[in-house]
Amino acid sequence: MSKHKVQSPTDDARATSAADTLRRGGLVLLPTETVYGIAASAADPVAVAKLRALGARGLLAWHAPSAQAVIDAINITAPVHLRLIERWLPGPVRLLVEIPDAAVIEERIHAAPGVLATSDPVVCVRVPGHEPARRLIERAGVPIVVAGVPAMGLGDGRTPRNITGVDFIIDDGPTKIGLTSTAVRLTRAGGYVVESAAAVPAADIHKSMTRRVLFVCTGNTCRSPMAEAVARQLLEREGAAGEFASAVSAGVAASGSAPSTPEALDALARLGIVAPVHRSRRVTRDMVEEAEAVYAMTAAHRDAILNIAPGARDKVELLDPDGNDIEDPVGMGQTVYDRTAERLLRLVRERLRERGLIRE
Repeated sequence: MSKHKVQSPTDDARATSAADTLRRGGLVLLPTETVYGIAASAADPVAVAKLRALGARGLLAWHAPSAQAVIDAINITAPVHLRLIERWLPGPVRLLVEIPDAAVIEERIHAAPGVLATSDPVVCVRVPGHEPARRLIERAGVPIVVAGVPAMGLGDGRTPRNITGVDFIIDDGPTKIGLTSTAVRLTRAGGYVVESAAAVPAADIHKSMTRRVLFVCTGNTCRSPMAEAVARQLLEREGAAGEFASAVSAGVAASGSAPSTPEALDALARLGIVAPVHRSRRVTRDMVEEAEAVYAMTAAHRDAILNIAPGARDKVELLDPDGNDIEDPVGMGQTVYDRTAERLLRLVRERLRERGLIRE
């Protein structure tokens, strides 16, 4: 098979030629956003053997055309696994999915027996964030496995290079990231473990998996910190299994670093809630964007939040689902604070149950 050079992976005719090379059992040097890899048809044992002969060791990564293809083929149902896929596929993350029998997955994707299997009962899968690579994978019409150039000892994989035994080279210049994909194991128990972090730091994976709820009032010294304290205790004591969640609060007009009011702390204590150490802070666009849900105490607060983050309209709501404001208890005495805390407990519990963050 003659060697070709593709200067642009977006060129339709040349992408078609690369796909044809894969279907005929050839090897293709494929760009991704992380590093270059060498691709082969997983349906062709001879092509896979050629890939192994070039230095591919251990798990071969099935490169799927879409996140949904992964979900369907591996039958992923665990909420944490689905959320991780939603956050990171397509992208610079490869999944090591624990399964009892790789042969079942090989049959579903029409791969040759033994291509995905190793002594470790997992299958490795990626959906590259590089769109031309995904288009090529889809166009090939056969399951594709890829071994990273660095893992094969053939260079750093950041730029394309001629490699003896590769039949088609797609030259897309230097890769965007230049680091190998981060490996995340999806456990049979429904959790996950970051096994090796490279293109994506482990802290970013963990942060993305935390379902954050943000409560917002005016000065962030009574209503929203009370709601935060209530939510934290509910999540700790009644949190749904397998969910990673946190609660934070802020104010649209918070200034300095003021503590919660004494009345707010007393009201929480009467409900058996120990408030964390708190210092007021002003709500920011980043806080809103990082949150899964943002609950405002009043309609005015909701409008102020949307002025900061107009694209967050779908996740900014009043805490009271009936659309009623939660009035500021400042200066109204301890009895009003107590009633406000009781109302917050009821509403926060309702909202967290609604999102599946605490048990019914």
